[in-house]
Amino acid sequence: MRVKAYFVPPKGADAEQTCMECDTFWIEAANGSNSLSYEKAVPYVLDLKLADPDDDGIFTKSEFIDACNKGLVQIASHDKVMKSASSSTQKN
Repeated sequence: MRVKAYFVPPKGADAEQTCMECDTFWIEAANGSNSLSYEKAVPYVLDLKLADPDDDGIFTKSEFIDACNKGLVQIASHDKVMKSASSSTQKN
């Protein structure tokens, strides 16, 4: 018996992003780095576990772009970025 599985983006996810938009999101999120931690991805990625196929807690550019192409990435608001930054400085 075969079962078909369909990917359903989380509520609030926009239609799939264009390649150019996804690359722009990566540049903004990674800020010159080759990887992106969950902590820094929070303002951008709608579902961290679903977007990280190897579940290692780190996004490579390829993983991030794949998630973006699936509609799991959104442009971060200034408030989300600031909240993420302040929570990371409080842990140190």
